[in-house]
Amino acid sequence: MTITNTIFAPVSLHSQVSFIKKFNGLNLPEWSEQVQFHLGVLDLELVLLHDKPANITNTSSTKQKSFNKALARSNRLRLMFMQMTIAENIKSTFLKLTMLRNL
Repeated sequence: MTITNTIFAPVSLHSQVSFIKKFNGLNLPEWSEQVQFHLGVLDLELVLLHDKPANITNTSSTKQKSFNKALARSNRLRLMFMQMTIAENIKSTFLKLTMLRNL
């Protein structure tokens, strides 16, 4: 029987961003594919796989609260990741659209 040691090295958001060509308004399909792949590698695609859950109430279970917290973190980091991969000249438009979507 062979025992192997597996070492998991944390992957940083910044190191993953360096592999993605910046979104410039003309390369959406390529950029989107790369972003989705890297979000999966970073385990941040949770927000893309699930609908927005119901708001937390006093009767919400610990599991629901924990899921909402994980979803909020995933969404926050996903938005940061995407902002880091967008060309500066179109970033302000993206931020406005993101804020409108979150209302």
